[in-house]
Amino acid sequence: MLKTEIRPYQLKHVQKALRYPGFGFFGEQRSGKTLPSLAVGDQRKPDILVIVCPLKAIKVWRKQIKEHLQIDWKCTIYTVHYEAFSRSKQDRARWRRYYRKWRDQGKTVFTIVDEAHRIK
Repeated sequence: MLKTEIRPYQLKHVQKALRYPGFGFFGEQRSGKTLPSLAVGDQRKPDILVIVCPLKAIKVWRKQIKEHLQIDWKCTIYTVHYEAFSRSKQDRARWRRYYRKWRDQGKTVFTIVDEAHRIK
């Protein structure tokens, strides 16, 4: 459940995103993309939430989750920086195994990629 009231323009983004299995919020910096991302996660109630972000943003994401989201379902959260997620073939293979294992266990996974333009 969201602890923070979402703004009307953010709600429109959430409603549109919920119509698709994958989506992207491509607004300017500081335009309020974090809360709608968490709102979509809250609506989908995944078993696993993976947030891929720059190293300096890990603490910020953890703080934002505590501030804006009351997790009222069983959910495991992974906050991972880009390098750990995609630094080498071994890293990519490890995460593919995680995703396969979760899928085989019937778990739903919601992945948020912050500043996706930085991933090569």
